[in-house]
This record gives sequence, structure tokens and C-alpha cells, in this order.
Amino acid sequence: MEPLSEKRYLELHAPAGGDFLAARERLLAALPDGCRLTLGCLQQLYPVLSAADYRVTVTLCPGPGGTDAVRVEPGDTTAEHYGLCLDIGSTIMQMELVDLVRGRTLSQAACTNSQTQFGANILDRILAVKADQENLKTLQALTLSDVRSMIDTCCRTADIRPEAISAMTVGGNTTMLHFFLGCDPWLVFQSPYTPVFFDPGVIRAAELGLPICGNVYCMPAIANYLGGDITGGLLETDLDTREDLALFLDIGTNGELVLGCRNSVIPDDGSVRSIGALAFNGLPLQELTIPTPVERIGCCAFTEQEVRRLMLPEGLRCVEPLAFMTATDDDAEMELYIPSTLEEIGYGAFRGCPLKRITVAPDNPRFSGEGSCLTDRRTRTLLAVSAGGVIPTDTLVIERSALDGFGGSPYVTIPSGVQRIEHFSVEGGTRMPTAAEFPCRTRSEGEDARKPSVFRVVRGSYAHHFAVQNQIPYEFI
Repeated sequence: MEPLSEKRYLELHAPAGGDFLAARERLLAALPDGCRLTLGCLQQLYPVLSAADYRVTVTLCPGPGGTDAVRVEPGDTTAEHYGLCLDIGSTIMQMELVDLVRGRTLSQAACTNSQTQFGANILDRILAVKADQENLKTLQALTLSDVRSMIDTCCRTADIRPEAISAMTVGGNTTMLHFFLGCDPWLVFQSPYTPVFFDPGVIRAAELGLPICGNVYCMPAIANYLGGDITGGLLETDLDTREDLALFLDIGTNGELVLGCRNSVIPDDGSVRSIGALAFNGLPLQELTIPTPVERIGCCAFTEQEVRRLMLPEGLRCVEPLAFMTATDDDAEMELYIPSTLEEIGYGAFRGCPLKRITVAPDNPRFSGEGSCLTDRRTRTLLAVSAGGVIPTDTLVIERSALDGFGGSPYVTIPSGVQRIEHFSVEGGTRMPTAAEFPCRTRSEGEDARKPSVFRVVRGSYAHHFAVQNQIPYEFI
């Protein structure tokens, strides 16, 4: 990640006879290509440039489309570079003002989180917003007021003006970060636990009404109940690069525990029989070895992984819903092996996985790998299709996410015997899918890498009527 801010000292050529270059263009010519000036910086150019004889320091921060110049100061002030660290606890908020050049803390501040007037429990605050959306604005305003007060305290103690601060990092649980940015946190609490954001990216302090000149960066959450405070702790302790096993524990409104080292290892001594829900949720695992003693893999246990070869072990009996769900990467390919012992696969277990090949152990009594498809023999339900896979002709049901990882061709041939294509679950009920929800991955250069599937159907079949009713492109076999 690029720095949240940097300062550059510039010695510009002052205007002379025949030099009619405007102040903005004169400054931009000395900055990296593509750099832009914010309105605030533009307003500072006069009289700062002329008063400083065109010797100035510019503060640069990443912006939405590149690098932005956010402040210009007279003279060389590169030794005066400051940032803030903020921890938004549900009860107590803490802040440090840091000298970014020397790497030391200049001042500190703390206060009780004013949100507590809505209740000491986070859930009380979430429910308050659910009851009245105006409470969301109030909760955000309370938090920002606390932050501004702590900024003022830190700056007065260190004798620094707020506008000299060009970066602020923010840690907090997922709900607190939602309140800080004015986003409704209901989805943090509501199943299937998919909040508005995990990583909101870089945000201009001015958008939040904060008096510093640069950016605010919220530490990204790992999951809905593993927030940015955990991420910050892991970065500080270098837990992911340690050779020895270490434990990181955060005890707050709720407790979080992280155990690991450079290589996470699932014990194979028989002590682990089940991998719980969300156990490795959101971790971009590129290699995964599940030991043979494991019999059950929980819901969303390995979501957002980047594994290229998924060999489920002999002895495994159950894979719960959405266990390996991931966002399809058009450049990725995954090989999937189903062992003979597997008896149960929950819906969407491999949703979005970019399946290149599906292989099922020939002695598995429940599942089939015919046509490089994953099919439930008993119910004749299609669960997943690999790239170039051919849906078996005796298929009766297509599960709701079976086509998510399909790739190689924009065409999906639906057998005439199919009697049902599953509805898609949504809050409050069900709905029929749309064309946009049946994507195929195509790799033709210059084309959209993800486009709606074209159903190949038998005239008058269930799939034909389904495509018509749901506006899915189709052609007849």
C-alpha cells in the first residue's frame, strides 16, 4: 500500500518576463505525472508561492483517481510531518498524535464514546438505528464530535495546528467503523452477515468534517465480527511472519482470538474433527491441506480463498453451506476432488469457485462427477459445473448456485428433463434469478470478462419457459 501522505519540498522558478505559466501549472510541472490539486490547495497558492519566493512544501495524498496535492506551505517543512492513530472502542475512544518523521508519539487523548447514551451494548445501538434511521446520523455525529475533541486536545498539547496533520488511521470493530462512516450496521448483525464494507478504502478527512488536511484510512475488517482493531494488532505484532506459534487476544465488548504463525497448520493428530463456521473466513489462502481426521467443514469456513487445487480428504463426511464460497477470479482455475466418504454438501458450498475440473471418487455412493459436474445421485440435483462441463442428461434440479463457477463458454446446455431451477434466497423471501445472476466467465480479449449465460434449451422444456420468464438469453438445441 502506498503511504497515506508524503511531503515534498520544491524550489520553483518564479515568473519572469515572457513566462506566463499560471501558478497551478507551475506547481504541477514539478510534481509526479497525473497529480492533481484539491480545491483547498488551489486556494492556498496565492499568496503562499509569492511570499515564499516559490520555495514551498507540498503535501501529497492518494486520491480517488491518483495522487492529490492537498496542502502547500512556505519553505521546507518536510521535518514537520504528523499523523493520528484512532481506536474507536464501543466504550472508550483513544487517540495518539505521531511524528511521522521521527516515529514517536507527541501527545495522547481519550474519552468515553458518546454513543453510550444509546446503550452500553453495541446491539442496542444497532437496534436503535433499525427503529429510526435518523439515529444513524446522530450516532455518527456523536462519534465525529468525540474525534474532533480529541484532535483538539492532542494538537494543543503538542502545539501543532490540526491542518498540519495529513493522515489518520482508524481501528475499531466492524460495527464501530460503520457508525464512524455513517453506514447502517444492520447487516453486521443480520444473517448471512455481509456488512456494507470490510475495507472502505481511503477517505478524505474533509468528507467527515474533520479539520486535518489529508486522508482517513480505516483498518480493514477480516470478517463481520473480526474488525479493523484485530487487523491493526496483527500488523503490529507481525503474527503472519513469525516462525513460532503465537496468540493475539483482544478482550473488548466481545473477545477475539487469533492463533497462528507464518504458516497456519491444522493439526493432523486427530484433535481436530470439525472446522467451525467462519474459521478461515476472508483469508486469501493459496494452499490448503485439510487433514484426514476432519469430518465436517462448517458454513463459510474458507470463503474468499484463492486455492487452486482443493483435495477434500478421505474421512470427510459433511461440507456445510457456502463453505468454500469465493468471488470468481476470471484468471484463476480450481481443481476439485470429492472423496468417497463425503455424504452431505450444503447449498452453495463451492459458489463462485472457478472450477476447471471436478473429480468424484468412483466409490462415492452419494455424488457423481459425470461430465465434470458435481451431481447428487439421489435427488439428481446439479451442484456445480466446471469449465467445459456437460450437465448430465438425467438431471432434474439445478441448485441455486450451480452455474456460478462455470467458464470457458458463454453457453450452458440445459437438458430437457430438468424440472426445476432453484430460486435465489433473499431477505424476506425468494425471487427468481435474472440474466445477470447466471454469469459465465469468458476470456476473449477485448470482451467483457463476465457476461450473462446463454441457455441452450429444448423448445417447450422447463428451461425454455424459465429463460423466457426471467429474461435470460437462450437458443434452441
